[in-house]
Amino acid sequence: MRHRHHGKSGSDRYRRFCRTGCFLGVVSAVLFSIRNLSQKYHFRTVPSDRLMFHQVLTIALMLIPFVAVRDAAALSFPHWGSLLALGLLSTATAHTLYSYSLKLLAAKSVALIGCLQPLVAAVLAWLVLQEIPSLCCCGRGDHPACCHV
Repeated sequence: MRHRHHGKSGSDRYRRFCRTGCFLGVVSAVLFSIRNLSQKYHFRTVPSDRLMFHQVLTIALMLIPFVAVRDAAALSFPHWGSLLALGLLSTATAHTLYSYSLKLLAAKSVALIGCLQPLVAAVLAWLVLQEIPSLCCCGRGDHPACCHV
């Protein structure tokens, strides 16, 4: 007689995480679409940099409860500078330009151009950082064998 294992197997846990990830991805996409459409049609006269300032401020306030205070306090000045540069140059600038493009182009065009972002990021990583994506990453990056720790 075989004994059954009553705990969750690794593959069950993986499927649950995949379903949760897919659900959160869809929620994120819906919220991103609502943000883009409201910027396009309801906040047409508000400057893009002001819109992004308010969005970043709101998100920062919402994320305060999740900050690891001890870890943040242990960061050195160069690390804070790197985080600030990363936040300002890549994230804030990109989203401000995205917001600005919604004022000039159709939302559908901006969304289609935005779909090219992963491809452009992979090409830039290849050119600048000499990172070569694996075939597994290009095909199905969510598979556990593709995760590099």
